[in-house]
Amino acid sequence: MDNQQDYSFDLYRIFLGEHPVTYFFEIALRVFLVYAFTLIFLRWSGKRTMADITFFDFAIIIALGSAVGDGMIFHDVPLLHSFAVVGLVLGLERAVALLTETNKTLEKIIESEPTLIVENGVILLDKLHEETLSRDELFESLRADGIYQLGQVAVAYLEPSGKLSTIKRTEALPGLSVLPDGKRLCESTDEPILCCKKCSCLANQQEKQCVRCGDHQWQPATLADC
Repeated sequence: MDNQQDYSFDLYRIFLGEHPVTYFFEIALRVFLVYAFTLIFLRWSGKRTMADITFFDFAIIIALGSAVGDGMIFHDVPLLHSFAVVGLVLGLERAVALLTETNKTLEKIIESEPTLIVENGVILLDKLHEETLSRDELFESLRADGIYQLGQVAVAYLEPSGKLSTIKRTEALPGLSVLPDGKRLCESTDEPILCCKKCSCLANQQEKQCVRCGDHQWQPATLADC
């Protein structure tokens, strides 16, 4: 009850808090110094820090965000403390990067391994679910690599960085379209080649269910010679 009675709608408090207007100058100085210090250490940590983001790197980013943000805003956080945190976090990242270059076991633990998602034009649904990757996300990545149907894909790996790496077949097979809304190119009209609607496994019309995933839905495949 006392807190409710003491409350007042104060625009000065809402926008400026308990600090005077001159505190903006301190914030500006803090932002400049912390930003400059972080840039210097990022440059020292190497290009890898900015390129391939793994789960470990993501944790580093979260830690850096807290250290940098607190030092920029809060007056009771000494700048030297923020500098120390930034330096230690980026130093740890660099040390781990050097260790994983020589220790493959540590590299597997920290950065994981590529996961095979598509093999010979067929989606490995168990791996897709294991990596919590949706079909729409998979198809989006394939389209970005110039793939319009799964029969073009020899293998596709989900890398530790979260990117999809695709290797195309020299001779494409018919396969499931990855175009939006299931749009198909070069579809045969006389005797259509059928593929599983779920994983793209090719099938004969006589088959009742997919031999790879057990699904019962078929659709005409996009041909290989589009």
